Amino acid sequence: MLGVTVLLLAGFACWIAYGWWDVRQPADMPMREGVTKLDQMLEATTAGVEPPVRMAYGLIEGKQYDTGLNDEVDKHHINETGQIVTRISPSKAVELSDKVEARWKHLGYRTTRSTGAASAVKATTGDGSEIQLDISSDGRATLRVSLGPYVHLSPFSRPSGAPDGSTAEAVTLTEDPYWSR
Repeated sequence: MLGVTVLLLAGFACWIAYGWWDVRQPADMPMREGVTKLDQMLEATTAGVEPPVRMAYGLIEGKQYDTGLNDEVDKHHINETGQIVTRISPSKAVELSDKVEARWKHLGYRTTRSTGAASAVKATTGDGSEIQLDISSDGRATLRVSLGPYVHLSPFSRPSGAPDGSTAEAVTLTEDPYWSR
């Protein structure tokens, strides 16, 4: 009987340590901080690009962390898609991706490139966040950011979209004497 009790107590302790404890911990940061971090990553990406390009911010997308235990856990992964509003000509696409990659390396991110996609580059930050630049043949440069730390839902607001108030998906690309030629 004593052996069964000890075994049950040990099992309960393991359940608390590895199961229950993990899913009931508060998320890493509130939604507002997470959105701010996403926006800062987008801004930091284009901050070092010369001549400068304009950025439009996309909508925040989130996915709830699934524990598989049917628990209501307030942990969410969030991501954002931004658009560089300046049209990038095919002859400048690799140059822009090289400048962005150099900027990310300067910020301490680890970068990777896909084989066969010279104008696409991806980076991972120390906290597990990821950011990726893709430049399409029609001159659209898209940045996708996924935040590594979890956030919990809380009210937040920020203007979303391009400087003219439109959403990033509906942005008309602007011509630039350097990047668009």
